[in-house]
Amino acid sequence: MPINCNYHPSQQAAHLCPKCKTYFCSNCIIKRQIDLYGYIKDIFICPKCNIYTKALTVSHNIEPFWTRLPKIFKYPLQRQPIILLLVFALLSILLSIIFKFEIIILYAFGIIIPIACFGVAITYSYAVLTTTVHGNFKAPEINMELINNNSGVIFKQLVIFLLVGGIFHELSKISSLLAGLFSLLSWLLLPAIIIILAETKSILAAINPQVIVRLAWRIGSPYLLMFLFLFTLASAPGFIAGLIGKFIPQYISILLVAILTFYYMLVAYHLMGYVLFQYHEKVGYEIDYAGEPVNIPKTLIDNASITNKRLNDELLIRLNILAKEGNVDKAIALIREETQGNITDPIIAERYFNLLQIKQMNPELLEHGRNYIQLLIKTNQKEKLCEVYLTCKFIGENFITDAGSLYIIAKALNEKNNHAEAKQAFERFIAMDDKHPLVPNASFFIAKILNEKFHEPQKASEIIKSIINKYPFHENTAYVQTYLKQIKL
Repeated sequence: MPINCNYHPSQQAAHLCPKCKTYFCSNCIIKRQIDLYGYIKDIFICPKCNIYTKALTVSHNIEPFWTRLPKIFKYPLQRQPIILLLVFALLSILLSIIFKFEIIILYAFGIIIPIACFGVAITYSYAVLTTTVHGNFKAPEINMELINNNSGVIFKQLVIFLLVGGIFHELSKISSLLAGLFSLLSWLLLPAIIIILAETKSILAAINPQVIVRLAWRIGSPYLLMFLFLFTLASAPGFIAGLIGKFIPQYISILLVAILTFYYMLVAYHLMGYVLFQYHEKVGYEIDYAGEPVNIPKTLIDNASITNKRLNDELLIRLNILAKEGNVDKAIALIREETQGNITDPIIAERYFNLLQIKQMNPELLEHGRNYIQLLIKTNQKEKLCEVYLTCKFIGENFITDAGSLYIIAKALNEKNNHAEAKQAFERFIAMDDKHPLVPNASFFIAKILNEKFHEPQKASEIIKSIINKYPFHENTAYVQTYLKQIKL
């Protein structure tokens, strides 16, 4: 049964901490990379205990194929299989037309077309099987590379079928019972033969009784269940066509058989691939799926080269877990310990700001708020900048001590249509440093707000006249004079 993450119940767990017995998904675990004798290896650390975690096997998270059957039957309804299916359907109609005209020359095409279609269908089906084995449930793209990589398997499958047919023929000369048992056993082991051929591309491996039986035996009783499904799928197209064939025209019957045959072929090969994917660990088959950590001595962790970004990512993972547990005090202490008061990541700065708010630690909040605002200015996060400023201003109105930052905040407030707060911020900026080169600009912003937002043109006009008088040679004086003429008193 799938095991879910302790902190994300909708996510399946991938790791277990041997100390705290906590299950983690890939979003909760700390992942590091180390250089081990020239090879880059992944290691996974518990965010709570800071020790190695135990990787859970892939199989425990894989949905059993018998519960996944609805999705397996939907697999051929993806874009690539549908395109191929429509091509086969059109060719089957063309085939029925060719035979209807009874022209000898066209009969050659009538023979080539179904053989070519069958070859492409088998080639594509093997590609479906091999991609499914590695946990990829998206239908593969149809291209020449796919055909070239899998075309040889058609002839190998044909050789195996001829070999099995030849053995059956020889056994039938000796004993019909012996031939019948061989036929039954061949049908029973056919899925294993196809799986082995698809993955090894080797005829010798696919006809090796030891390899075939071992695969089926290790899968166990689910192999028999898979066989029953495959047997039902194999007989379905003929059964359906025979059932309704009497009531529909022949060309429609041919079209229906072509569509159903290819559909059930894709379902069957996808199912076989999924069964090997589900039981790959029991079978002893390695797949490229959700790479798991290797056993590396713990002492090597200390020698790992970890960037600031990775450190920040690890800290965020730990903070997320502490937040899930409601441990605010420990989260605040962790940030202080890890950053030593030098927070350079805006996300961590936001977390720290929120935590200080929760604990109502106002002096620390205002001190951190000033640093956080600098980060928001650097990253141009205007909306968040306004929020942080207003939060801190409510606690301490004059908490901003840098005039340049206050001017930027005032402009951001104005852009976000908080004109009242913008006006106050511009006024505070001028009061803080009336010699600042941006004072004329701030005064003009105040005038525009008064004129356009508060509908006080007289006050706006007075401020602008004052700007012109004080700064007659300012670079924006001409523009300010033009604006003054537009004010309607």
